[in-house]
Amino acid sequence: MAEAREALEKAIKETMQLRERTVSANETASKAREEAVFYKDAAAELDKEKSLVKADLAYAQEAYREVKEECMMSKIARSATEKDGKKANGYFKRKQKNPQAHGYRCSFHPGVFQSIDFPQGTSVY
Repeated sequence: MAEAREALEKAIKETMQLRERTVSANETASKAREEAVFYKDAAAELDKEKSLVKADLAYAQEAYREVKEECMMSKIARSATEKDGKKANGYFKRKQKNPQAHGYRCSFHPGVFQSIDFPQGTSVY
């Protein structure tokens, strides 16, 4: 009988240890489930942020393309204007004459007008 009692006490002790381990395992599993839910929510939040970042990136790329296109059009227009200006400037330089270089002189000297009577209030100078 003493052996049976010892076996019973040993069985009770092992059962208590198993219960403690089961409780500990259940607590660990519960914490693991909570962490899993947390990480799942965090992953969902990151997916939302990722889609927002993608949308922002697409918007920024489109804005960059528009600015780049506008810049290129501005450069093209400025280049064309500069070319036209150079052509026009060259045209006018060729067509203009320097009167003094070709012997043309002003035939009127301010002294010529001294003997002319001008209406009152006007002046040559």
